[in-house]
Amino acid sequence: MILLLVTLPIAAQRFGSDDRRLQLTADEAASVAEQGIQSTDPEQQAWAAYLVGKHRLEPLYPKLIEKLQEKVAEPRNFQVSKMGVLLATLDAVVTIEIQVPVKLGWDVYQRFPDEGIISAGPRKGNAG
Repeated sequence: MILLLVTLPIAAQRFGSDDRRLQLTADEAASVAEQGIQSTDPEQQAWAAYLVGKHRLEPLYPKLIEKLQEKVAEPRNFQVSKMGVLLATLDAVVTIEIQVPVKLGWDVYQRFPDEGIISAGPRKGNAG
């Protein structure tokens, strides 16, 4: 949740607090998230992760886990925009309380110990 508190205000400031993406219905959010999570644009990926978490879009949980695996595997010296995707995705996984695969939990733990412990613990849903 802390990660979201850091990334969302930055995005809201950049796009304005009346940004349409902050006012989507659950159905609209599902459509935007489905497209955004597959986008090559880091901004779209981060918004997609946020929307999956905010609206608890269960059908997209597996794709969220795939995105987290992809971002955790990237080198540590990657672009700041890609780091935003990683943080937004990790925040969504923690917020919606889905359990990640053990290897991914370990990979997350090595970079973000608190979030790694949280994401590897018992959860409501299982994405893998």
